[in-house]
Amino acid sequence: SMDDIFAIQSSVAEIVAKELHASFAPQESKKLKEVPTKNLEAYDLFLKGRHAFNQWGVEGYIAATEYFKKAIALDPEFKEAYSYLASSYSARMSWNGDLSPDEANKNIELYLSEAWKRGPTDNDYLTKAFVEFFVNKDFAASEKLLLEAISLNPNNASVLYTYSYLLDMMSRVEEGIQWVNKAKVIEPLSIAYFNYQSVSLHLMGKNEEALAVIKEGLRLYPSVLRFYDFMARIYLTIEKWEEAEAAVLTGFRMSTLRPPSMVAFLAIAHASSSKKDKSKELLDELTKRSGDNERGVNINIAYVFSASGDFTTGLQWLNKAKQTNDVGLIWWQVDPLFKKLREHLQNKNESVVADFVAAEKHISALLEGEMPKLPYHNIEHIYDVLNSSETIARNELVTEDDIKIIRLAALFHDAGFIYSAKEHEARGAQMAEEILPQFSFTNDQIEIIENMILATRLPQSPTTQLEKIICDADLDYLGREDFYEIGNRLYLELKEQGAAETEREWNIIQRTFLQSHRYHTEFARQNREGHKQERLKEIIDQLKR
Repeated sequence: SMDDIFAIQSSVAEIVAKELHASFAPQESKKLKEVPTKNLEAYDLFLKGRHAFNQWGVEGYIAATEYFKKAIALDPEFKEAYSYLASSYSARMSWNGDLSPDEANKNIELYLSEAWKRGPTDNDYLTKAFVEFFVNKDFAASEKLLLEAISLNPNNASVLYTYSYLLDMMSRVEEGIQWVNKAKVIEPLSIAYFNYQSVSLHLMGKNEEALAVIKEGLRLYPSVLRFYDFMARIYLTIEKWEEAEAAVLTGFRMSTLRPPSMVAFLAIAHASSSKKDKSKELLDELTKRSGDNERGVNINIAYVFSASGDFTTGLQWLNKAKQTNDVGLIWWQVDPLFKKLREHLQNKNESVVADFVAAEKHISALLEGEMPKLPYHNIEHIYDVLNSSETIARNELVTEDDIKIIRLAALFHDAGFIYSAKEHEARGAQMAEEILPQFSFTNDQIEIIENMILATRLPQSPTTQLEKIICDADLDYLGREDFYEIGNRLYLELKEQGAAETEREWNIIQRTFLQSHRYHTEFARQNREGHKQERLKEIIDQLKR
């Protein structure tokens, strides 16, 4: 009976695996036994939707939306159809889509909630990551969701390719290309592979290699408009104006669409080739499309003015892009075409005062919502270090500006636990690098905060006064009256991790640590060292007993 087609499919897969002496991971085995729908017509529509979605074009994304809706109409309990329907809306807000992030997000939330209540899948986490990435521009939140998707299904190539793209936008390009290579093993020669491989190579400065990848992709998929767009971008970066012009015009001949990025790239190529009149016509077209509230246009007008050296007007259009939340803003920090505009803005911001209050409020809200509830490394510990660092700083007579820096470093110093205990200091420093530019912090200020966070790694190695203050604040409790109360929380945390099974083992760890520990500031040496030595003596006496 065709009603049993999925059961037959599962049986065949299991038999083949057995004959090959292979096995399924637990989550794969469970998924294999799940019946997506008993309505074969709905399943047929679902597969057509997946095929349309994979064509990498707005027409395909729109067609996919309709196919998934028809599948749900036939089977209102079709979980995967809800999941991919939400995905189709997330795709429609990405490059050259037909919906603004706000328009798409309403539908994403509607259909994703239906999929989620039927049991979230790796694709659902991917869609949530898309929202954080493209709509909220919260790269850290997107990374967390993508890692969750990977843990659910490490063989979902779409997730791996998307993660590589996110890492590229976070300036972690070496990591990004590693994930491209992992995805290629699972899904080689797909449109996604050629796209994301070329992105990573371009951002690594390997533009000739990136062009070779795109040209190979075009031999297999000659109608993918995205390839022509990206080829033009690379040619502009290496100042090959005629080649950039040819790439755009070839792409236009392949499609009835005129993506704003390709119009902008052609305007730059014309202007750089002394075809000023043609360039102005294209800029006028983009300006009119912006006036008609077409999505994603403003960021591309900023490209044109940046290339012409009119940075003042370029920044005005960049601010408009932020108001309309253009998807292309994800490229701002890494895009070679925006390099001169970024430098101009950096110089302009030299005189801008960093907003410490807003930055503190932002990271505090993030910690309150995301910090794990571990016995020791939790939000209470961070606030304890915050208070101790300010106490030490004021006694060390540092300036008020330095105290503001110290407070932020204290908030960030264990924030990396949101993601993992492993290398949490490095992750916290990275979070500071990602978050603080939003609040007008200079590169020098951010570097000071990053170095303070990294100095708290054990064994501590502070070199500056501010680093010494944060290090002493992090272990301030060693010389306080609440030594045993706080120490017991750390013991419970280590016990959960299997690092200290008995109280005696914990006391041996404490003795060794206290004997090797040194305070760095005058305040801590005078007010904490004596009490710390008393605690050390008590622990040694207890071990003797």
